[in-house]
Amino acid sequence: MDDGTMTALFEAHPALQGYDGILHGGLIGALLDAVMTHLLLHRGIPAMTAEIGIRYMKPVPCTGTMHLAARMDLE
Repeated sequence: MDDGTMTALFEAHPALQGYDGILHGGLIGALLDAVMTHLLLHRGIPAMTAEIGIRYMKPVPCTGTMHLAARMDLE
């Protein structure tokens, strides 16, 4: 994006559920990791994830489209 944000769309599917009707948390983590890493690589910053911590605030349904976004906070 023009503002330096990396975005992606992901189409969820019931076959990807962890708990009934809820997208598997490991997949959510992998998607977040991918959009963050792609932002860095797109900016020419070689990187790989050594550690990631995620606090899940709400369940994500395993149907519909997910809008993912990452941006660098330079503060």
